[in-house]
Amino acid sequence: MRYKLISSDVDGTLLNNERILSEENKLAVSKALSENIKFVLCSGRDTVALCNLADELNLTGKGTYVISFNGAIIYDVDNKKVIYEKRLPKTNINNLIDIILKKFPDIIFTAFLEHNVIITNRKEIKEYFSYLEILESSNNLDKDFIKISFASENSEQLKEVEKFLLESKSNENYDLVYSHRAVLDVIPLGINKANALKKLINYINDITMEEIVSVGDNYNDIEMVKESGYGIAVANSVEDLKKVADYITKNDNNNNAIKEVIDKVIDLNKKNKGQ
Repeated sequence: MRYKLISSDVDGTLLNNERILSEENKLAVSKALSENIKFVLCSGRDTVALCNLADELNLTGKGTYVISFNGAIIYDVDNKKVIYEKRLPKTNINNLIDIILKKFPDIIFTAFLEHNVIITNRKEIKEYFSYLEILESSNNLDKDFIKISFASENSEQLKEVEKFLLESKSNENYDLVYSHRAVLDVIPLGINKANALKKLINYINDITMEEIVSVGDNYNDIEMVKESGYGIAVANSVEDLKKVADYITKNDNNNNAIKEVIDKVIDLNKKNKGQ
């Protein structure tokens, strides 16, 4: 069997801790493409950020896709169109947001639409999302959010927010996942990276889950690493991800783990071809 697609997480996996793409990883992605292996960015990040990164990686042309917001959106980069999306029900979510922000006024809050983001009053966070239109409130918005996030370096505070959200689930209409040790994401029910990959390959129609290699570092990568044909955890991954992975890289995200992954996949394809 030949592996046809690599699904890669971004932060903590493809990028280093400074959120920089190394030249070594960039060249490795080009090498994968030259071997006719698709490379799909699959991240909790927004679609605009992933399209910008895809451009930096020269992931362009027919058959180029990104999976954003932990799987809530699948985007066809070449045709500039959304091929799948699922959103949070704004009516119930807005009430929960108001309660949390009153109870934890110092918590960092973000709420995403496609090209817009609402952020609590944190200058450094607003600067980070400067490529999006920053809105002051959700009033008069005609669309539901795609993802909301609560961030805090205080782990106990985040646990309290998580507990409140779990106890407040209304009609089971959202899921929770940690995309970083300090970031709790609220996403549409049933959304995860594995399910998004299944929808993508159904759209592509010539790749199976067994032919996919998935790589990540955090809790929101567990399903896709577990359900892909070959699952990889980078060396800096959380322990729960390492437990379900078929392979753990020797290198971490600061030392070109993705280059190691791509070299291994190409080597596996050559070995499988010879069998």
